[in-house]
Amino acid sequence: MKRIFQIIAALAAFVVAFSSCEKEPEQTDTPEVSFDIEVPATLKTYVGAEVTFKCTEGKGLATTDKLIFKSGNSSVECKIVKASSKEFTFVVAEGIKTASYFLWVERSSVSKKIGAISMTIVDKNDIPDIDYNLYGKVTAAGQPLEGVVVSDGQITTQTGKDGMYYMQSQKKRGYVFISVPSGYEVSSTGVLPDFHKKIKRDEFEVAQVDFSLKPVSGQDQHIMYVLGDLHLAGRNDDLKQFDMFADDLNEQIKANQSRRQYIMTLGDMTWEIYWNSYNFSNYLKTMNSSFEDIQVFHTIGNHDHDVNAEGDFNTVLEYFSYVGPNYYSFNIGQVHYVVLDDILCKNTGAGTSESRDYADEVDEEQLEWLKADLKYVDPSMTVVVASHAPMYSASGAGTFKDALNNLSDLMSCFSRFSNVHYFTGHTHDIYNVDKTNSANPHFEHNAGAVCATWWWTYRTCQMNLARDGAPGGYTICDFDGADFEWVFKAYDRELDYQFRAYDMNNVDSSEFPKGYDTYSTTPANSVLINIWNWDPAWTLSVTENGKELKWKQIYDYDPLHVLGYTKVLGVNTTSSFLTKKTPHLFMVQASSADSTLEIRVTDRFGNVYKETMKRPRPFSIEEYKTY
Repeated sequence: MKRIFQIIAALAAFVVAFSSCEKEPEQTDTPEVSFDIEVPATLKTYVGAEVTFKCTEGKGLATTDKLIFKSGNSSVECKIVKASSKEFTFVVAEGIKTASYFLWVERSSVSKKIGAISMTIVDKNDIPDIDYNLYGKVTAAGQPLEGVVVSDGQITTQTGKDGMYYMQSQKKRGYVFISVPSGYEVSSTGVLPDFHKKIKRDEFEVAQVDFSLKPVSGQDQHIMYVLGDLHLAGRNDDLKQFDMFADDLNEQIKANQSRRQYIMTLGDMTWEIYWNSYNFSNYLKTMNSSFEDIQVFHTIGNHDHDVNAEGDFNTVLEYFSYVGPNYYSFNIGQVHYVVLDDILCKNTGAGTSESRDYADEVDEEQLEWLKADLKYVDPSMTVVVASHAPMYSASGAGTFKDALNNLSDLMSCFSRFSNVHYFTGHTHDIYNVDKTNSANPHFEHNAGAVCATWWWTYRTCQMNLARDGAPGGYTICDFDGADFEWVFKAYDRELDYQFRAYDMNNVDSSEFPKGYDTYSTTPANSVLINIWNWDPAWTLSVTENGKELKWKQIYDYDPLHVLGYTKVLGVNTTSSFLTKKTPHLFMVQASSADSTLEIRVTDRFGNVYKETMKRPRPFSIEEYKTY
């Protein structure tokens, strides 16, 4: 045990130099008592413990010297049992209590103050046989909680039976967080759950950080609302449109108020180049005024990194300050949630968006943390991973390719788990990649964007329309134990709005910008159906006069988005987020131009969505807009 306190006392705090700098009149400084000693600012120990302090200058102390702890009018002598020119060891005396003390050395008739220290006295059994500079207690209703996972972003550990955790932290990230266990919640500051606390980035100071939880019931049946790319910047009527979105989501929350409910973002809540007018502080005010009594777990996006900072770590400091850790985990019911930062910034700090340089990649430090975190998770649990950049990107009609630089390294971390779901954003598209039958089973939901293309589409065509033709909205995940169902909700439409159909006889793609006129050779009487949340377990049925029509999945542009956005802006170097080819388009050919089609779409959970499409159907903004 001596080794523990020797290291803590030598490293954990500040150096007190004592030769000619002490000016208090009661102190006498002579060659016989001239020495420098390292005294920790804080020390957690027990009565009877042997504690060692380092001597940095002079001849050191002797076992005949008196070491006096003074607090107010009281003083306690601690016996020095070992001494040399480099260090001395004393025994914590019976009279030492938890308090702040001044330390004095007395030699014959000469006294010298050697520093100040805050002592925490605990039971001997409460001190672990490890080196630590960060510790604390996790409780619920005043009782200690065992097995709670605690991390500083580098080191991960668990609380013991007494609810205590200990770690020797570099304190690099300036916070410590818990992985909130199932059956519990933390308090909130507005919409932010208080699962982390800030600490001083001082490796040499011993810090105590405690967490208090509250037990809750009903988590096995919970709802998680997943919000992709909000991009709030206080421009282009975005806050007005966000109010419309918030109203829609609050209606869902109200309808499910008997359930435990939470929100999770997928990054790009803000827009860093507009932080001068709308920053994280403004964003949190918006969220706190929009939602009550619900916790929002945040994911960092590329636009939530500081464009004025240089290097990956420095670009997230602003996010740390206002929102919290850029990677962490928590548990709700039978689900283990993991939030990652897969934006690896190589930013030069030039202060412009053009200077921003980043890769879609999970850095090595996170991967090591993730491996440690998952060691504490039962493999029977469902794992939901939230990150900004996607794992895969569309490469054709229903086909996909790897998009994350170190995808295989990330996937290998989850090799023990059979039910892993990734929720990602960034692309402002919707697509699903089902890899549940692979050797490392997983499913990616690229979950669209609340702001759709940008909030600009409201200005161009009075529709919240994403570049793949999907509406702006959010995903509702309804959990029942380890299983869950999901549905995409357009925030200006009912839940059954899951596709849109176009009568291609009335789409004149020759009026589209060059490169987007891809439907000029479409066969006559064709109908295009955009089913934005499609995955291979969905089915499509189209009938004409009772006859089933064959359909074909294609990879092409959504014509409504071309008409309402790309055509309006024009194709030029300043245009942003123009229409993108999407893998969830389906083409059928009717026998005539004026027949009525019955379109029936069934999702993987058996929910049926229908449309009776009367043709000819006009193709215009007025025909499809909802505002």
